[in-house]
Amino acid sequence: MSDEIAYHPRMLDREIHEGGEVEIHDLCRRVLGTMDQLVNRAVDRIREELPDYESVPESEHWADVHEQLTRRVRALDEDLVPGERDLASAADLARSRARQRVPISTLIDAFHIGDSEVWRALVAASTARDAPYLPHLASRMMDSIHALSAALASAHSEVTQTMQGHHITLAHRLVELLALGGHERELHAVAQALGLSPTSSWQVFLWAPPRPADDLSFGLQQRIGRLGAHVICAAREQQLVIVADRASAEAVRRFVDEELQGGRIGIGVLRPGLAGASESLEDARLVLNATAPGRTTREFAEGWVEACVLAHSRRLGPLLDGAIQVAREQPHLADAVEASYLSSMSLTDAAARLHLHANSVTYRLARWRELTGLDPRSVPTLVQSWLAVHEARRFGTNG
Repeated sequence: MSDEIAYHPRMLDREIHEGGEVEIHDLCRRVLGTMDQLVNRAVDRIREELPDYESVPESEHWADVHEQLTRRVRALDEDLVPGERDLASAADLARSRARQRVPISTLIDAFHIGDSEVWRALVAASTARDAPYLPHLASRMMDSIHALSAALASAHSEVTQTMQGHHITLAHRLVELLALGGHERELHAVAQALGLSPTSSWQVFLWAPPRPADDLSFGLQQRIGRLGAHVICAAREQQLVIVADRASAEAVRRFVDEELQGGRIGIGVLRPGLAGASESLEDARLVLNATAPGRTTREFAEGWVEACVLAHSRRLGPLLDGAIQVAREQPHLADAVEASYLSSMSLTDAAARLHLHANSVTYRLARWRELTGLDPRSVPTLVQSWLAVHEARRFGTNG
């Protein structure tokens, strides 16, 4: 940024009695003489109080604060509003901070910290001769911060919107590449552009909302993306795909449990590398298909058997045609089979799940065996029975 300081020619309304300009000029000159120390205090406070500034190199930060605070004090000295060059300088700074992912609210907070240090320096340097003019200087500082804040917000928004658009495009492409598999060179390039490490471990969460499209808002995706430094979120085929690294996975899991109400959720295994992320997405997809009423969230780590069997349900369909037909025609028997499966073959738990007496459940399971030839009291044939029920409900009661 240029060291040249320029101000708008329009003067602010003066509230100082004749001769006050001299006292203010002398006071501002004394503060300018201690500018390095003032900047040191401001930078230390900003970096301590605003953690987002960790992304800004300290030497760069110091130089930027020095320029901005020098402009502020000189503007007070001349009793001028921030001019075009002042506003342009602030706008350039806002664009730089946006690229460094410093939020606009944090940037404005930093400007307020700088102003507070300028004020402290003015008070400390004042004498009995110029102290009466401090209220006037405080008023001028308040007037100026409004103009500067508007310039900061506008410039920051320009860059942020551009970055968001680019990020959204890259996130969608990353998810598409993970779903397709292969394309290693492009996948690594896209991940690098998103700031993702190809050697990290990744876990994928897949959400199928109760109402497709309506629930996959950009606002929701933004909220999820802010859960961690390395969280990617994008909609694909009316589902929401969330890719999280190991450090962010727990925060994403809590959000999924608490915020994504309704619909179905499949959770993949945490796997190493980008190839692992692709596998975790496939995990999530497979186990999502194994969800059922009462079990709308499934993890591949615990439901992999069902998920893998269901992945081949079309191949197994002809072996289960009779049982599928019974499940469609006798839904109360299908309910008993499913309850027994979900209750790990516990008759008491299955009865409680169905709000029935245990004898009624026993009768229904026996009737299922008579009609299908599959004994739901045996683990292998219970799995087959459950698969038949799942397929019957998957394709509807009318086939």
